[in-house]
Amino acid sequence: MKSRFILLTLILSLALTIPACDQTPSRGCSDLIVSDAWIRSMPPGPTMTAGYLQIENHGKARVTLKGFSSPVFKRIELHETRQVDGQMQMRAIPSVQIPSGDIVAMRPGGKHLMLFEPKQTLQPGEQHKLKLHCAKGTLDVEAEVRTIQPGKAQDAHHGHH
Repeated sequence: MKSRFILLTLILSLALTIPACDQTPSRGCSDLIVSDAWIRSMPPGPTMTAGYLQIENHGKARVTLKGFSSPVFKRIELHETRQVDGQMQMRAIPSVQIPSGDIVAMRPGGKHLMLFEPKQTLQPGEQHKLKLHCAKGTLDVEAEVRTIQPGKAQDAHHGHH
């Protein structure tokens, strides 16, 4: 009977400890390395475009990416394109988790940025500042404006924007 009590106590303490171990605290943006940041050029008229980049977490804890801002755009949202019931759907997402040692690619057809109401005309080749906002801290990034040729694989979506 005593050994059963000890075993049950051990199992209960493990059950309570394991979820806590899985909750590695989020760190700031300082552990992130951003590459290939770019913004889709816009023809005259549209009031939104998309942005893409790759984010690598070199830290020992996960990082929570909360959003972006820029002096060039009124607002930037995190979005995700997913297939739901055979249809591609895009929706805003509140944050992106970047696990330790992992890479999150924001690209056409997946997670990406929606950049609303540019304050100036975007010209291919220009560099514009984006600020990543993490749960703790921020990180400045330069993103190049690029023209995408119709029919290219990287232009797989956003025709509806």
